Amino acid sequence: RNRAWLFGPKGALGHQDKLMMTRFEREQWGIAAGQGLTVFDTDLGRLGILVCYDNEFPLLARRLAERGADLILAPSCTDTEAGYHRVRIGAQARALENQLAVLQSPTVGLAPWSPALDENLGRAGLFVPPDRGMPGDGVMALSESLDPQRSRWLVCDLDLEAVRRVRQQGQVFTRRDWPEQFERL
Repeated sequence: RNRAWLFGPKGALGHQDKLMMTRFEREQWGIAAGQGLTVFDTDLGRLGILVCYDNEFPLLARRLAERGADLILAPSCTDTEAGYHRVRIGAQARALENQLAVLQSPTVGLAPWSPALDENLGRAGLFVPPDRGMPGDGVMALSESLDPQRSRWLVCDLDLEAVRRVRQQGQVFTRRDWPEQFERL
Protein backbone atom coordinates (compact mmCIF):
# COMPACT_ATOMS: atom_id res chain seq x y z
CA ARG A 1 0.00 0.00 0.00
CA ASN A 2 0.90 3.63 -0.45
CA ARG A 3 -0.04 4.93 3.00
CA ALA A 4 0.02 8.38 4.57
CA TRP A 5 0.20 8.49 8.37
CA LEU A 6 -1.27 11.35 10.40
CA PHE A 7 0.53 12.27 13.60
CA GLY A 8 -0.51 14.67 16.34
CA PRO A 9 1.26 15.89 19.47
CA LYS A 10 0.48 12.60 21.23
CA GLY A 11 1.50 10.30 18.37
CA ALA A 12 -0.27 8.54 15.52
CA LEU A 13 -3.90 9.49 14.88
CA GLY A 14 -4.38 7.10 11.98
CA HIS A 15 -3.64 6.67 8.32
CA GLN A 16 -5.13 6.98 4.85
CA ASP A 17 -4.25 4.56 2.08
CA LYS A 18 -3.97 5.90 -1.43
CA LEU A 19 -7.04 4.93 -3.47
CA MET A 20 -6.01 5.68 -7.05
CA MET A 21 -2.80 4.08 -8.25
CA THR A 22 -0.71 5.71 -10.97
CA ARG A 23 0.37 3.60 -13.92
CA PHE A 24 3.85 3.23 -12.41
CA GLU A 25 2.52 2.06 -9.03
CA ARG A 26 0.14 -0.41 -10.65
CA GLU A 27 2.24 -1.66 -13.58
CA GLN A 28 5.79 -1.53 -12.18
CA TRP A 29 5.37 -2.02 -8.46
CA GLY A 30 2.08 -3.95 -8.28
CA ILE A 31 0.73 -1.74 -5.49
CA ALA A 32 -2.92 -2.30 -4.63
CA ALA A 33 -5.32 0.51 -3.86
CA GLY A 34 -6.60 1.04 -0.36
CA GLN A 35 -10.28 1.24 0.50
CA GLY A 36 -12.38 3.94 2.11
CA LEU A 37 -11.83 7.50 3.19
CA THR A 38 -11.36 8.69 6.77
CA VAL A 39 -12.18 12.06 8.27
CA PHE A 40 -10.06 12.77 11.33
CA ASP A 41 -11.36 14.87 14.21
CA THR A 42 -8.40 16.88 15.49
CA ASP A 43 -7.82 19.90 17.70
CA LEU A 44 -7.28 21.84 14.47
CA GLY A 45 -10.62 20.76 12.97
CA ARG A 46 -11.94 17.98 10.76
CA LEU A 47 -9.53 16.89 8.07
CA GLY A 48 -9.01 14.24 5.45
CA ILE A 49 -6.07 13.02 3.42
CA LEU A 50 -5.85 12.49 -0.34
CA VAL A 51 -2.52 10.98 -1.32
CA CYS A 52 -0.94 12.50 -4.45
CA TYR A 53 -2.88 11.23 -7.51
CA ASP A 54 -6.06 10.96 -5.41
CA ASN A 55 -6.28 14.77 -5.63
CA GLU A 56 -7.02 14.50 -9.34
CA PHE A 57 -10.38 12.79 -8.66
CA PRO A 58 -13.13 15.23 -7.62
CA LEU A 59 -15.49 12.70 -6.05
CA LEU A 60 -12.92 11.63 -3.46
CA ALA A 61 -12.62 15.19 -2.12
CA ARG A 62 -16.38 15.57 -2.39
CA ARG A 63 -16.88 12.56 -0.13
CA LEU A 64 -14.53 14.08 2.47
CA ALA A 65 -16.43 17.38 2.25
CA GLU A 66 -19.76 15.60 2.70
CA ARG A 67 -18.32 14.02 5.84
CA GLY A 68 -17.42 17.43 7.25
CA ALA A 69 -13.76 17.91 6.34
CA ASP A 70 -12.62 21.54 6.39
CA LEU A 71 -9.04 20.75 5.38
CA ILE A 72 -7.56 18.14 3.05
CA LEU A 73 -3.93 17.19 3.46
CA ALA A 74 -2.37 16.31 0.10
CA PRO A 75 1.02 14.63 0.48
CA SER A 76 2.61 14.07 -2.92
CA CYS A 77 5.67 12.58 -4.56
CA THR A 78 6.29 13.74 -8.13
CA ASP A 79 9.46 13.55 -10.19
CA THR A 80 8.40 15.85 -13.03
CA GLU A 81 7.12 19.40 -13.21
CA ALA A 82 4.00 18.13 -14.99
CA GLY A 83 3.31 15.68 -12.16
CA TYR A 84 3.65 18.44 -9.58
CA HIS A 85 1.27 20.68 -11.52
CA ARG A 86 -1.33 17.92 -11.93
CA VAL A 87 -1.49 17.48 -8.17
CA ARG A 88 -1.44 21.25 -7.55
CA ILE A 89 -4.18 21.99 -10.07
CA GLY A 90 -6.23 19.15 -8.57
CA ALA A 91 -5.69 20.54 -5.06
CA GLN A 92 -6.77 24.03 -6.13
CA ALA A 93 -9.83 22.65 -7.93
CA ARG A 94 -10.83 20.59 -4.88
CA ALA A 95 -10.58 23.73 -2.67
CA LEU A 96 -12.80 25.64 -5.10
CA GLU A 97 -15.37 22.87 -5.64
CA ASN A 98 -15.81 22.02 -1.97
CA GLN A 99 -15.14 25.40 -0.35
CA LEU A 100 -12.45 24.03 1.93
CA ALA A 101 -8.68 24.29 2.31
CA VAL A 102 -6.16 21.91 0.72
CA LEU A 103 -2.54 21.71 1.85
CA GLN A 104 -0.19 20.18 -0.73
CA SER A 105 2.95 18.78 0.86
CA PRO A 106 5.44 17.27 -1.60
CA THR A 107 8.65 15.35 -1.19
CA VAL A 108 11.47 17.45 -2.66
CA GLY A 109 15.01 16.59 -3.66
CA LEU A 110 16.88 13.33 -3.28
CA ALA A 111 15.78 10.63 -0.85
CA PRO A 112 18.79 8.30 -0.58
CA TRP A 113 17.07 6.44 2.25
CA SER A 114 14.40 5.15 -0.15
CA PRO A 115 15.08 3.04 -3.25
CA ALA A 116 11.58 3.97 -4.48
CA LEU A 117 12.29 7.69 -4.79
CA ASP A 118 14.58 9.40 -7.22
CA GLU A 119 14.89 13.20 -7.34
CA ASN A 120 11.52 14.76 -6.57
CA LEU A 121 10.12 18.12 -7.60
CA GLY A 122 7.43 19.96 -5.74
CA ARG A 123 6.36 23.12 -4.03
CA ALA A 124 4.24 23.13 -0.89
CA GLY A 125 1.06 25.14 -1.14
CA LEU A 126 -2.01 26.03 0.85
CA PHE A 127 -5.09 26.55 -1.31
CA VAL A 128 -8.50 27.95 -0.38
CA PRO A 129 -11.64 28.89 -2.30
CA PRO A 130 -11.11 32.23 -4.05
CA ASP A 131 -13.91 34.17 -2.40
CA ARG A 132 -14.66 36.79 0.26
CA GLY A 133 -11.91 37.08 2.82
CA MET A 134 -9.66 34.71 0.87
CA PRO A 135 -6.94 35.47 -1.70
CA GLY A 136 -8.42 36.23 -5.13
CA ASP A 137 -6.40 33.44 -6.76
CA GLY A 138 -7.10 30.93 -3.98
CA VAL A 139 -3.40 30.64 -3.12
CA MET A 140 -2.96 31.27 0.60
CA ALA A 141 0.76 30.40 0.56
CA LEU A 142 3.45 28.73 -1.58
CA SER A 143 6.91 27.55 -0.66
CA GLU A 144 9.83 29.28 -2.31
CA SER A 145 10.62 27.27 -5.41
CA LEU A 146 10.29 24.10 -7.49
CA ASP A 147 14.09 23.96 -7.54
CA PRO A 148 15.10 21.27 -5.01
CA GLN A 149 18.17 23.32 -4.08
CA ARG A 150 16.00 26.30 -3.07
CA SER A 151 12.95 24.52 -1.67
CA ARG A 152 12.09 25.37 1.94
CA TRP A 153 9.49 24.46 4.52
CA LEU A 154 6.14 26.21 4.18
CA VAL A 155 4.99 27.82 7.40
CA CYS A 156 1.73 29.76 7.36
CA ASP A 157 -1.47 30.34 9.27
CA LEU A 158 -4.91 29.13 8.28
CA ASP A 159 -8.16 30.30 9.83
CA LEU A 160 -10.55 27.41 9.26
CA GLU A 161 -13.42 29.48 10.63
CA ALA A 162 -12.86 31.97 7.78
CA VAL A 163 -12.97 29.08 5.30
CA ARG A 164 -16.25 27.88 6.87
CA ARG A 165 -17.67 31.42 6.58
CA VAL A 166 -17.16 31.26 2.81
CA ARG A 167 -19.63 28.35 2.74
CA GLN A 168 -22.28 30.50 4.47
CA GLN A 169 -21.53 33.99 3.14
CA GLY A 170 -19.47 33.59 -0.02
CA GLN A 171 -20.14 35.04 -3.43
CA VAL A 172 -20.99 31.53 -4.64
CA PHE A 173 -21.99 28.28 -2.94
CA THR A 174 -20.23 25.57 -4.94
CA ARG A 175 -20.33 23.10 -2.04
CA ARG A 176 -24.08 23.55 -1.63
CA ASP A 177 -24.98 23.80 -5.32
CA TRP A 178 -23.10 20.69 -6.47
CA PRO A 179 -25.68 18.11 -5.31
CA GLU A 180 -28.63 20.25 -6.38
CA GLN A 181 -27.30 20.48 -9.94
CA PHE A 182 -26.47 16.79 -10.25
CA GLU A 183 -29.89 15.70 -9.06
CA ARG A 184 -31.36 17.40 -12.15
CA LEU A 185 -29.11 15.61 -14.67
